[in-house]
Amino acid sequence: METYRFLEKALALIEDKKDWCQYLVEDEQGRHCAVGALDAVALATKATRKDAWAALSIEVELATDGAHGAVSAFNDSRSHVEVVALFKKTIASEKAKAGALLEVPSNCSETQRVYA
Repeated sequence: METYRFLEKALALIEDKKDWCQYLVEDEQGRHCAVGALDAVALATKATRKDAWAALSIEVELATDGAHGAVSAFNDSRSHVEVVALFKKTIASEKAKAGALLEVPSNCSETQRVYA
């Protein structure tokens, strides 16, 4: 599964503030934090969260000038709006990367297209 699709599924679980929590992966009402949303998607899809975690971690570093290296710390110290914005920014970045990987210059030979 593409990283951006994984992140979209995770975001869908916490996009509504009533479905989001802090300090717990999942609370007694079934709400998730950012990490819990990643875990829930991984469990439901049998996909690994590794690439999504790495992409979010990079955006956390950029958003905080390195102050919060962990997705969980960002989730627990920021507002819901900021967490959702982080996911949306990461999704946009991952979509751009996926698009860039799919683009093959028209002047490439057939052999080059296979290895692009």
